[in-house]
Amino acid sequence: MIFNQTDIDDIKTSREAEKEQKDENEKEKETTEEKENEILKKKKKKFVIVFYCWMTYSVIFLIVIFEMRNKKWTAKYVSSLYNESSSPGWSIEETKVLRECIRRYGYSNWDKIIQKNLIPGKTHSQLYHHSMRLCGQQSLCLFKGIHFDVNHLYLDNLKKTGKNFKRKGCLIINQKSKLSEHQKREQIIFLIKRYQLPSENIKKTTILRLNNSGQYEHILKRRLLLLKMLRRVHKLRVQKVSYLKYKKKSKKTKKNIRKEEVQIQKENCANIKKNSLSEIIKKYKLSPRISQYQFQENKKVLPLIIQHQKNIKVNQVKLEKIQFKNEQSKRSRTEEQETKKRRTIEENFAIQKKEYLHNLLQKDNLKMVIIDKTDDFAYL
Repeated sequence: MIFNQTDIDDIKTSREAEKEQKDENEKEKETTEEKENEILKKKKKKFVIVFYCWMTYSVIFLIVIFEMRNKKWTAKYVSSLYNESSSPGWSIEETKVLRECIRRYGYSNWDKIIQKNLIPGKTHSQLYHHSMRLCGQQSLCLFKGIHFDVNHLYLDNLKKTGKNFKRKGCLIINQKSKLSEHQKREQIIFLIKRYQLPSENIKKTTILRLNNSGQYEHILKRRLLLLKMLRRVHKLRVQKVSYLKYKKKSKKTKKNIRKEEVQIQKENCANIKKNSLSEIIKKYKLSPRISQYQFQENKKVLPLIIQHQKNIKVNQVKLEKIQFKNEQSKRSRTEEQETKKRRTIEENFAIQKKEYLHNLLQKDNLKMVIIDKTDDFAYL
């Protein structure tokens, strides 16, 4: 085979293009890996506590303190525990009341339900999630303001089968792309025509009044008590942490102290060299016009300079020893005072924490047991 110059050039260009493509692909892979690592670093792990239905309020309080001992947390984490338990659940009467409320006030009108205290102890999120379970559908934003029957929609969703409909936790998931404004209007009009109840039926709906209001009042009181206790413990913890941080900043290591002492000695020596001639001139009443070179040449003045410098160094060493002893004694005193303060703060913190827990445990007839020195207490 004989190749022309044009064929050789084409082969070279093709090989160079392949190399460039490989290099670009490798760079893209590296950049994507770096971006993924950065995203993972930025993502913070959410703090989660698992609760069970058999736990009493005091046990939950103990778990929260035990889990959050060495972690930064605020009262916002505690506000998510609305019912002071894992999930107290929905009774048959409460589900009936929610169904009647949607018929009377429309979907997603949770403020009226909470203001009138029709379902005491429940929040916006609990009403929203339970309504999704009753309807058998995940996305219900298009039903906003529509007065409809939940059972009617649930039966329609049960009939939907096939590849186009996927379920997750017995709820139909929305897999379609985002709808435009025109498509949303058409869908809302279709839902109103199909599910909207007439005004006569809406007015006739009667909502049951729950008789177990005392149970929920008890829960609300315990909720307020628990939140107050947690905030109190959090304040004490913040005071302790702030004191320890301040102590770490003010504390100096031995190396830094030694460096400062060496620097001070160098500055003193430099000042001695500068001021030695002027002091000798004043002491021996010599003429100020005499320069350093004349001192070095003159045999009478040289021994005076050497002796004067020796005397200064001896006096300086004595002063430095005295100063070092005084500083050392001051440091030891300050350290003793700081340790006493720290111990008193820790003791007060432990005593107050045990008192709060003891009061809670007495209400639920539990006992406190100390297992190890590492753990302050345990619960039974």
